[in-house]
Amino acid sequence: QVVLAQEHIAAMRSIGLHVHNQSVRPHRPAMHGRAHRKSCLSLRLLLATCFVALACFYRSSRDPGFSCPRRSMVLSGCSRWGTIAAVAAGIAPASLQLESSAEVPRLLEQSLRRYSKRLQRTADEFVFYVRPMISAGNWTGLSSKFKEDPFPSNAIRIVDLVTSGNEDFLEGVDGASANLNVACQQLAAAAAAADSAAALKAWEDAVGSLNTVMSAANKVRSEEQSLQDLPPLATVPSNVEEYSRTLADVVRWCGPLDGLYGGDFS
Repeated sequence: QVVLAQEHIAAMRSIGLHVHNQSVRPHRPAMHGRAHRKSCLSLRLLLATCFVALACFYRSSRDPGFSCPRRSMVLSGCSRWGTIAAVAAGIAPASLQLESSAEVPRLLEQSLRRYSKRLQRTADEFVFYVRPMISAGNWTGLSSKFKEDPFPSNAIRIVDLVTSGNEDFLEGVDGASANLNVACQQLAAAAAAADSAAALKAWEDAVGSLNTVMSAANKVRSEEQSLQDLPPLATVPSNVEEYSRTLADVVRWCGPLDGLYGGDFS
């Protein structure tokens, strides 16, 4: 019996079980200090995330038009998720809905302050230079602009610089730079084929991508106190004649290191 007991204990130890005073329990390394606190925090975050997700699911099942406040969740942090979940579930009154008064993320603020003017001038370029080329049938100029000129790559890069890493805070901008890239390629193809209808459609797609980013930036600006000093971006309306900016605005604000043409992108 003693031999059998010893063999049994050896077998249990070989599979990672700890034997002490004839009791058998799994052997687990102890967690101390920072590791223990990190584990507890991860568990709390997981539970909070599940709670919010369930609350949003419950609310959306009652109201198909409801969308979970993704940006508010990210901005608010764990300490406010309970309130978000209560609002999402309809437990708390609408007056308790979180305003996006939390500090705007540093990356987003830097991106908007550094690249907003260049984003606006990208739209200016499409309105005051690209669209007239299409209207006049200037296929040589249009082809040169979208095949040889750095304008398309600069425009796509500016959109990337504004949106990259900020997708959680700029609503609807996912894929904006990719869509703009496709539209610029289609403009080049339309110019090569002298296809006015295709060129106009590609222009509208390109401007639509820019409008998505500018509208999202304007929404953040209107909600964040720290960005109130930034002027709102002028989106391009369906009737281009109603565009609120003029060519004089482009000339007045365009400088050698502050425009679309080889400026400092740092």
